[in-house]
Amino acid sequence: EVAAIRQDNGTAMQLHAQFSAIRASSAFAALDGWRVRSGARWSRSRAGLLWRADYELEYNDRHNLRVDEQFFSQSPLRNQLRLELLHGSANQLALEWQLRYRHSRYIGTNRLVTPDSQVGAERRQDQLLSVGVQARHALGRRLGLLAEYRYDANRSRLEVFDYNRHLLSLGLEWQP
Repeated sequence: EVAAIRQDNGTAMQLHAQFSAIRASSAFAALDGWRVRSGARWSRSRAGLLWRADYELEYNDRHNLRVDEQFFSQSPLRNQLRLELLHGSANQLALEWQLRYRHSRYIGTNRLVTPDSQVGAERRQDQLLSVGVQARHALGRRLGLLAEYRYDANRSRLEVFDYNRHLLSLGLEWQP
């Protein structure tokens, strides 16, 4: 992984690139392959607010999942834009608002067998929109409460990958 950062008067610009070789256990061998990520992050801190904008480009070349006549591409090309606003204090209550959009286009064409035994082929493309808020409250030096709500809506060319979901998580954090 390579990263460069420049900071000036509360503003920071970071560029990064990462190459990964992926070796999964035999049960997940379809995910074996490699991945390249690159991106840029801009952040600005002023008057107790932290603004962040993050863009990432990701390319995956993985083995793919074959089940009889069916074939599922596990190799997406992804573009992602994330916007965040953080405010509050780690000692009191800190809030983080997030908006994320990700477009994924899969390299291989998926082959699916329909209920009437017809074989169809389609290249998968997904568009994910995610909106969320996270709250943290310190209970002491090492202990804190965490609550997060997120809504995800994924639209896909292949209906099997369409979903809407609400996520609510509550937690107790301990930092050694």
